[in-house]
Amino acid sequence: MMPKQGESKGGASAYALSVLHQSLGVTKRQTKFWGKRAWRYFKMAAWMLTSAIVIPITMISLGILLGPRGYEGLVAAPVAVLASWALILFFGLRRRVTPRKIARAQISELPATLSEFLDSHRSLLPAPATRPLDGILQQLEDIEPALYLLKDDSPYVPRLRRLLSDDLTGLMDHYRRLPPRLRDKKLHGGPTPAEQLTSGLSTIQDELARLHDELSREDLYSLATKERYLEMKYGSSSKDRS
Repeated sequence: MMPKQGESKGGASAYALSVLHQSLGVTKRQTKFWGKRAWRYFKMAAWMLTSAIVIPITMISLGILLGPRGYEGLVAAPVAVLASWALILFFGLRRRVTPRKIARAQISELPATLSEFLDSHRSLLPAPATRPLDGILQQLEDIEPALYLLKDDSPYVPRLRRLLSDDLTGLMDHYRRLPPRLRDKKLHGGPTPAEQLTSGLSTIQDELARLHDELSREDLYSLATKERYLEMKYGSSSKDRS
């Protein structure tokens, strides 16, 4: 549907971006993921460029590069730059979230931590698995506000931890450990590991949606109670004035 005449430029831009997503066959979630990855690489490149400029200038100011020990400085400068680049790449490319970190995360921190873990493993997944993966990521984003209100003794806490910290990360880890040549090979006439992964992610997505619905019931009841209270408190006076 085309945006109506008179709509803001922001609406037209959003529509154009939506059409671009559809034409390229990518989702908004995937666009966000690649945008975050591009920004990560840009920051690493900026740090590398900065180190290549700052280190020689620092060595010159200290008299190491062009001073009495100029010969040693000419060797030390590129070594120092290369060492700084190695550190930048190491800390920039390493996986920051592990299953152990997910298991130790607070329940309110679980969606953000798990989202980073899943995004970092996206490139390992078969193409059909990206759809349920995006569904899980969206569910995590939707359920995050409700988790801040959960108490530690809530019965939902162990259920969510078992589903997300154990089942989901375990499923991803089992698939990751398989040799690539076996991932698309049917086992004993049954589904391939890639198909099993996609099916497992879909099941987790559905279960997470059910848990979110259960968590929302209390809010629905509270909303209905509040609405009745407001109706009783202000509804009668409004009718009297009319």
